Amino acid sequence: MFKKNFEYFEIIKNGNPLKESYGSKGFKLKKTFKNLTSSDSSYFSIKIPIVGISFAQANKFCEWRESVVNKSKTVKIKVCLPTIDIYEIFFFMINPFFTLFSLLATIFGWNVAGKSRTWMLLATLIGFIVSLVLIFYLAPLIHVTNEYAIQGSIPTNQIIANTKEWMVGNRIRLVLEFCGFLFSIIALQTWAKESIYKIAAVNANLK
Repeated sequence: MFKKNFEYFEIIKNGNPLKESYGSKGFKLKKTFKNLTSSDSSYFSIKIPIVGISFAQANKFCEWRESVVNKSKTVKIKVCLPTIDIYEIFFFMINPFFTLFSLLATIFGWNVAGKSRTWMLLATLIGFIVSLVLIFYLAPLIHVTNEYAIQGSIPTNQIIANTKEWMVGNRIRLVLEFCGFLFSIIALQTWAKESIYKIAAVNANLK
């Protein structure tokens, strides 16, 4: 039998547009829950997505979400977890694209960049190194590990070790990409300041 009376929240009817996205039923927190959170020194909230679920549970959630979203839609929407193919497209296409963009900016802006040349060159160099590492190391590593995990052809300890290796490499990649982004910001600021000074000098000469 479905329980209607809960200690910390109550079932309510969703109005538009919530009804279209989440169904006719929703929930609202009771005062008892607010009293519970205020009396506890540790912050928690049932509004925050729950993590630590299994792969099967995540797939079940996607199936449920897909059925809810497609109830009133003519064009059906597919809801699923990201696939390895999507990750490979991201690794092989997105990061090199930003590197190419940075390289083109450096080439076409080199003659007028002035003091920002060094920062532009550093940002481009970091992007180039990260792209090479992604294409020839991190992406193949996670792809092969996934294939071996599906086939069961290597021990579980090796799969865990490969995954940890990928995680460490990916964190280093993120740090380097942040540095490249920071160098790009510095280059833009330096370039902007030089442009302002040049415009001010021209205006002063005209006067």
